[in-house]
Amino acid sequence: MLMRPRNRTKPRVIRRNFNAAGFLAGTACLAAGLLSQFSLRLVGELYLAEILLALLLPFLMVARGREMFKPTMRPILLLIGLWLLGEILSDIYRQTAMVNWLRGDSNIVLFVLELLALVALLGKSDFRKMLFIVALGISALAYSKLNPDSWGRLSWKFGYAPALVYLTLLVASYFYKRRNFAVTVLLILAFAALNLVMNFRSMVLFMLIVIAMTVPIIPDRVGRLQLLPPQGTTARLLVTVALALGAGGVAFGLVEFATKSGILGQAEQNKNEIQSQSVGGLLLGARPEILVCSRAILDSPIVGHGSWPHEPRYTEMLSDIQTKNGIQVDVESSPETKEG
Repeated sequence: MLMRPRNRTKPRVIRRNFNAAGFLAGTACLAAGLLSQFSLRLVGELYLAEILLALLLPFLMVARGREMFKPTMRPILLLIGLWLLGEILSDIYRQTAMVNWLRGDSNIVLFVLELLALVALLGKSDFRKMLFIVALGISALAYSKLNPDSWGRLSWKFGYAPALVYLTLLVASYFYKRRNFAVTVLLILAFAALNLVMNFRSMVLFMLIVIAMTVPIIPDRVGRLQLLPPQGTTARLLVTVALALGAGGVAFGLVEFATKSGILGQAEQNKNEIQSQSVGGLLLGARPEILVCSRAILDSPIVGHGSWPHEPRYTEMLSDIQTKNGIQVDVESSPETKEG
């Protein structure tokens, strides 16, 4: 009779502690999402969410350390460690100045610390993940509204679209989880169509790739006939890659159709036409830095150029490519030229 009250009260204490921990974790997820777009300029630009996650990390290490280093995280942490080691060796070989060495390597260190903090905070809770994603979208929308001048005429591409994509995919995932794939596809296609009209081409590509890689467009089997290779095989991976490449082809076809049909504004239509006439077509015309980055990789494929390279000839090369393709850029005032 003396033991029975103890057994009854113990679960209640545990339940209260669990609820308090869940409430704090949820509040931290909400705060991290809401602060994600806002920053302070101290030594460099520090985002408020980064500061928050760094302050929470010691407590999370104690409370949720096992979650951070679970087996599924080990390959990711190994790759990040190899990335950091490669940068350090490259900086030693290139004799990178210490200030630039610290700037480059600190980005990797901050990235892994933030990743560990988020893994611990979100855990396996779908509610906290949903809370975090909604907060990300609200933060992006609020920042775009509070800083209209910084985006100018590209407010959709750099402001509202990145915010709405979080909310669109969150709603789509609700139907996806219930295997209502038709509604999932319609939601994503509607958002892709809106971005097509606004000439946000990379978002159109992203939306179509999401459909190709997540929605079972081709069924695994029809009756006894196996249409797709089994999950986890190399053949299945190759099929997924082929579907993604096919989605890319469809995206470029839609952009070309939108440009020729006249549904875009005059400025966007002229921009697409100029870029499509470049040597590499619309892809390289819109992203001439791909050519410059490829040249930099070929120049030093093993050692690299250091974690924070200063090589003005690549900036000049990019400027030449943009001028050749009719892309008007103020080279002298660009951050690449100012920072070398």
